[in-house]
Amino acid sequence: MRVCIRRGGVDLGQSHERWLSTVSQAPNVISMCFVPITSLLSGLPGTGFLSHAVNLYLRCEYFVLFWLLYLRYSTVHSGNKVV
Repeated sequence: MRVCIRRGGVDLGQSHERWLSTVSQAPNVISMCFVPITSLLSGLPGTGFLSHAVNLYLRCEYFVLFWLLYLRYSTVHSGNKVV
């Protein structure tokens, strides 16, 4: 499923280029702040192990992502192909 929502501007079924030109006249400002996902567990009893597991998982995902990027970059620039 794909959901597309335009933020700001005047959206009257016009093309993207036309809509984009109206964003500066009618901006829709969105305020966001980011918090660590494990902070959602604070205050709950017995969440130490779960918080630790989430942190380990995120570190592993981070490592795998950078390892795959390294492999892609090194094979592209060395001329070898990954099988």
